[in-house]
Amino acid sequence: MKKVLLIILLFTTVMASAQDGKLGILKRLTTRVDLFTDIWQIKNDSIKPGSINPGVSLYIMLDNPMGEGKTPWSWAIGAGLTSENLYNNVFLGYKTNTTGVYETYFYRIPAKTATNTALTYKKNKMVFSFLDLPFELRYRSEKGFKVAVGLKYGLLMGFHTKYKGEDPAGKIGYGKIKTSTSTNLQSSRYGVTFAVGYKSLMFNGYYQLSKTYKDNLGPDMYPISLGISLHPFK
Repeated sequence: MKKVLLIILLFTTVMASAQDGKLGILKRLTTRVDLFTDIWQIKNDSIKPGSINPGVSLYIMLDNPMGEGKTPWSWAIGAGLTSENLYNNVFLGYKTNTTGVYETYFYRIPAKTATNTALTYKKNKMVFSFLDLPFELRYRSEKGFKVAVGLKYGLLMGFHTKYKGEDPAGKIGYGKIKTSTSTNLQSSRYGVTFAVGYKSLMFNGYYQLSKTYKDNLGPDMYPISLGISLHPFK
C-alpha cells in the first residue's frame, strides 16, 4: 500500500510541476470519493452475479482551466485506488484446454459437501483492486451544474476470492476460505467515464471496454459501474 500511495504522490507532483497556470497548485488539487455498484456483464450460464456489488474509488485530481480568466471549461488528470466486488455463486477452477494452455473457468458451488452434508454459505465474492489513472474533460456553470466525460486506465494491484460458509471438502465445518490466485486476469483495464451533478454531489458511470480475463483463457466478463461522487471538482 505504501508503494501505491508513493506512486500517486509522485504522479500528481510531476503533473502539477508541469503546469504553468496562474492558479496555485493546491487550489487546483481536489479529492474525490466514488461510491458505486458494478453491473457485471458475463457470458457464462454458470454464474449468477449479486444484484448489488459495491465498490469504492479514492482519487486525487489536478484541475487545469482551459483559457485565460474565469472559464467554465477545464481538463483534469489524477490517480487513485479502486476496490470492486463481484458477489456470486461459483468457485474458480483451472484446467488445461485443448491447446495445452492453463485456462480459468467457473463452476457452481455444490449443494453438498464431500461428506454428503448440506452445504450452506453466507458470502462468496471476488475482489479486484486497481491503481487508476483518470483523465476528464469538465464543464461547470456559474450556478453549480457540472458535467465531466473522460477515460480511465487502471493497473491490477490485487485480486482475491473470499468464501464464508460450510467447507466443501467437509474438513473444517463452517469457516472462511480465501484465495489469491489471479491466473489469466488482464494486468490492466480501460474504459470511458461520465459524471453529471450539482455542486458537491454527482452521479457517475464507468463502462469498461476491456475484458477482465485474457481472450480464450477465462470467462468473457466486464463491469459497468454506476454510483455517486462526493466532493467532486470545484
